[in-house]
Amino acid sequence: MYIVAEIQYVLLNLFMKPRKNRCLPAAVLCLLLPCLFSCYNVKKIVYFSNLKDTANGKFYVQDSLRHYQVRIEPGDILDIYVNSMSAAASAPFNQGGVQTTTMDAGAGAQGGQTGGGGVQQTAASGGGPRGYLVDQDGFIDFPVLGKIKVVGETTAVLRDTLDARLQQYLTQPSVNIRFLNYKITVLGEVTRPATYSITGERVSIMDALGMAGDLTIYGKRANVLVVREIDGRREFARLSLSSSDIFLSPYYFLKQNDIIYVEPTKPKIAASDDRLIRDISIASGLLAITLTAIYLFK
Repeated sequence: MYIVAEIQYVLLNLFMKPRKNRCLPAAVLCLLLPCLFSCYNVKKIVYFSNLKDTANGKFYVQDSLRHYQVRIEPGDILDIYVNSMSAAASAPFNQGGVQTTTMDAGAGAQGGQTGGGGVQQTAASGGGPRGYLVDQDGFIDFPVLGKIKVVGETTAVLRDTLDARLQQYLTQPSVNIRFLNYKITVLGEVTRPATYSITGERVSIMDALGMAGDLTIYGKRANVLVVREIDGRREFARLSLSSSDIFLSPYYFLKQNDIIYVEPTKPKIAASDDRLIRDISIASGLLAITLTAIYLFK
């Protein structure tokens, strides 16, 4: 409002001057006119702008971890690999699982996961790793041990459970477990919108936006949408990157298959018609040249 009032005051004084004297200031205003379409509030761009300046030596600590752990859900595909003192004795426990495709294994935009961590590669042509699909009742069918309920457990708890049950079959068993289809999707006003596979078990919304190359200058930082599916229903949460309160949100850490959508700001929507902005700039320039010529030669 203050800027608008100042412009009104300048225009009023301008047109109260003699005609010749007001041509040059009017030309300057015309040249500055396109700048009015590019102004933007810096506070809407800066992350965590509510935090005070720490230059005075103080610092702020905020506990955002809350011992977050990913829980196994129906539809997850788990890579489970068993080791022991005898490779031959361990072999029967690594024969199960279902053949997974590249996308099932969480290839996403960052490529598939292969190699370490006990991924069992098959000899099938073009085959991916073998994984254990968690059925809708929350069970996996594990070799020798049979049906095991895993839904709601962490990989650490499931590893301890399998270790204990394998004691009667193996000497010093060791179990490695990881997700094969842990992925998130980032859409909207980011540099690289895509579906990303996650190799670890904890990823935050800041991590996801970092993988996507951060928000563009036109991304709405105060209203980032997270879409999450839980027990067959979808939840929608809106987070503000402009506030440090985001670290306290239950949606700060993402779950399997979460979707992040960054809305465009009003300036981006308005700027979608490039021809309009170009025409305004050209018209302003021509008008400025005309007024300057009148001022100089009349």
